[in-house]
Amino acid sequence: MSLANKYILVLAGFFCSIFLMHVIFYSNYNARSVVTFLFLQVASIVAGVWLFQAFRKGKKDHLFWLLLLLATLSFYVSEGLALPSLLFAHKEMYFSHHLFPFFIFPYFLYFLAFASKIVKKNRLIFVLQFLFDAVFIIIVSFYLISSWILDTIKQPTLQMNATMISLYFISLSMALYGSFSVYRYSKELPLLSRKLLVVGFAAPLLFDYFYFYEYLQNIIIGPEIGVIIHVFSVLCIGIVGSMFTEGGYVSEHTSTDELPDNKIDYVRLYLPYVSIFIVFDLVYQDISNEKNLLPGLGLAIILLMIRQFLLWQDNKKLLQTYYRLNEKLEEKVDEGIHVLAKQEQQYRSLFEDHPDAVFSLDVSGNFQMANKSCMMLLGHNQKQLQGQSFLNFIIEDDQYITRDHMRQAKKGLLQTFEARAIRSENLYSFLHITLIPTVVGDRTIGMYGIAKDTTELKQNQRQIEHMAFHDALTGLANRRRFAECLDDSLITANKRETMAAVLFIDLDRFKKINDRLGHDIGDLLLVEVGKRLQTSLRSKDVVARQGGDEFTVLLTDVFSKKTVVHVAERILDALNEPFHIRDHELKITPSMGIALYPSHGTNVTKLMKHADIAMYRSKSSGKNKFMFYSSEMSDVEDERHFLEGELNKALQEHALILHYQPQVDVKSNQIIGFEALLRWNHPKFGMVSPARFIPLAEETGLIVPIGEWVLQTACKQAKLWHEHGYKLKVGVNLSPMQFKQPNLVQLVAKTLQETKLPPEYLDLEITEGVAMNKEEQVIRKLQSFHEIGVKISIDDFGTGYSSLSYLTKYPIHTLKIAREFIREIENNPQEAAIVSTIITMAKNLRLTVIAEGVENDSQWSFLDKEKCDQIQGFIVSKPIASDYVWKLLEARNGNLSISGKAFA
Repeated sequence: MSLANKYILVLAGFFCSIFLMHVIFYSNYNARSVVTFLFLQVASIVAGVWLFQAFRKGKKDHLFWLLLLLATLSFYVSEGLALPSLLFAHKEMYFSHHLFPFFIFPYFLYFLAFASKIVKKNRLIFVLQFLFDAVFIIIVSFYLISSWILDTIKQPTLQMNATMISLYFISLSMALYGSFSVYRYSKELPLLSRKLLVVGFAAPLLFDYFYFYEYLQNIIIGPEIGVIIHVFSVLCIGIVGSMFTEGGYVSEHTSTDELPDNKIDYVRLYLPYVSIFIVFDLVYQDISNEKNLLPGLGLAIILLMIRQFLLWQDNKKLLQTYYRLNEKLEEKVDEGIHVLAKQEQQYRSLFEDHPDAVFSLDVSGNFQMANKSCMMLLGHNQKQLQGQSFLNFIIEDDQYITRDHMRQAKKGLLQTFEARAIRSENLYSFLHITLIPTVVGDRTIGMYGIAKDTTELKQNQRQIEHMAFHDALTGLANRRRFAECLDDSLITANKRETMAAVLFIDLDRFKKINDRLGHDIGDLLLVEVGKRLQTSLRSKDVVARQGGDEFTVLLTDVFSKKTVVHVAERILDALNEPFHIRDHELKITPSMGIALYPSHGTNVTKLMKHADIAMYRSKSSGKNKFMFYSSEMSDVEDERHFLEGELNKALQEHALILHYQPQVDVKSNQIIGFEALLRWNHPKFGMVSPARFIPLAEETGLIVPIGEWVLQTACKQAKLWHEHGYKLKVGVNLSPMQFKQPNLVQLVAKTLQETKLPPEYLDLEITEGVAMNKEEQVIRKLQSFHEIGVKISIDDFGTGYSSLSYLTKYPIHTLKIAREFIREIENNPQEAAIVSTIITMAKNLRLTVIAEGVENDSQWSFLDKEKCDQIQGFIVSKPIASDYVWKLLEARNGNLSISGKAFA
């Protein structure tokens, strides 16, 4: 409830109570009089209490509040004295000669209170004018009442009290004039308070004039109405004190309602003339009988002339000052308006409309202002933040560092730091905070703060870090993370003189299960294998997925070989138990190779290779077992030569083959090309995974002749498709070593010329690692491919380097989104967001986008919605031999549109 409404209810409550008592005691004169005067007494006491509180608070205006308090108490006494006369005499005592002094004295004190405030707050000339005006009030009131009494009053008693009656009306008029002067010129009091003062004295004055007139006409109204008016008057004055106690003084410039206006004060200007006119009229009407009025008229005219002379002198000086100041003010206003408009616009841009949280703190670190972004970030509005400590919104663990930086900011030092702000009970936001000291002179009076919400950035960083060090399918550590953990464990083992063990695990018959039941079942099986491995180990041991169906285990703090044997047997037992996946009971067996530190190697590379060799021997010697590495298995060079010979033999004996996986246009649902994928059909081990032999080919350099064979074979195959009416492109992967060939561009051009395949139907796929290696050479080589018409694709985009600058520097045509991202888009909103971002970025760069590893309709629908150009995955077909490609194309009778899985 507002302050004004509160006091309106107080006044209404008093009036309603008085009215109710009058209704109840309507027929009982004494009871009605007692109740009426009791209400007046209560009102006087309440007003006195309020004024006393104001007197205690208003130290700079002690005299003003003291006089108001004394006047109100005097009013209480005077009305108390009138009650017995009214009750026992049963006649009107309102103008009794022995009561009038008591009625006059309170109003005289009220006038003194107002005069003290006017004298204290204004210049000498103004005070003299005020006093002259008060004299005019006295003269007019005296002559008016005297003339009225002399002409009208026939009662001897009233004629005897003419002086007292005149003094009463004079004192009341002076009090009203004093309240009006305070209303006009003492504007440190609230506007409503000043209005109540004027109303509080105008109401009894008007009523008493009316009452006196009716009394002279022998019309008795009854004293109760007069008492009610005086109750109202006393309460108005008391409310002024109560409002001051609650709100205090206000600045003269806090509100436009309170500003001194430039209007002429017509009351002060015309009051003396009106007064003289009234007196002159009275004298003129009865000049023959009332010649004693002439001296008063002459005195009034003399006072008026003196007052006007002072007023003219004051106005002349003020007018000269006004013109000088006005000229300067107009110049300053024009300059100020322009500067203010510019500063306001800058302020709004820098503060209100800033996308980051911007706020100001006092020197104690409490909020003073905050923009919309800050309020949204902290979840509180301006009123709720006002006066609260900034530390209240920082989580407890970060309050110490925040408090330390705030202390430095108080010393005038710019501070930048990170802290976490409370968002809700269990959530918080990461903030990058800058504190800028606010310095006035040599003193810091506060600080401005800018807080940038980095929560999303932190989450993305954690996600990227997790993706960089963990396998997307199983959630286990990936190859990179495993190598780091192994390196750390070797350092620890060396210090503690303990052992470490690396277990290399390959799943037997996994490929058959994957081919027979599908990729979904195979993935779920790999996830379950990862879980069983974790439950078979200690919490400090590490399980990682190397790729495909290969896992590695790191055992730390090993003191004997028996411990490793025990763990290996436990893993064998765990993995030999049947797996139940989607109503399928699956049985697999592991082949494990084990290398120990330090006996089998002292660094990460050797231990991994030796464990891999031991695993290879375990698989070749019967599977479902584990074997420790030994020198008899062959050292690293013998193994490398063995596998190199096998690869050479495979190349010569055509054991290497190409499989082709179709690529489909999402909008038209048509096959637009195939990716050529290398396979090794080993006579003893069957189909060898590319993840096993391609790194070896890279290491030994065999990848170069193998790559030439792949390029030649794929281009020939594509040319055969063209000759049979299928204008399809073919994608060929280039390894980093192939890309380093100085004659690579010439080799590609020669192959295209020999096979007569148009260059635009060849798509060379490179990795992000290739794109980032020796930037200038890469640009020249890719530009050469672009000039001959060959298309360039970035394979497995998003899983390699984070720099995207090469996308704008290189002549790239296509981005291939890695299957690791596609796999989780149905269940992981973050993966879906990454895929959507890659597609949007590619579209903005005018690049074609191919999504790899698409396996179901929901993934297809998501990619279609996100406007992905092409897809590749099991939903269309697994990689198939060239003979099956013809069957796939012929089965469509020349119509290359795809619906559902095209080939199983």
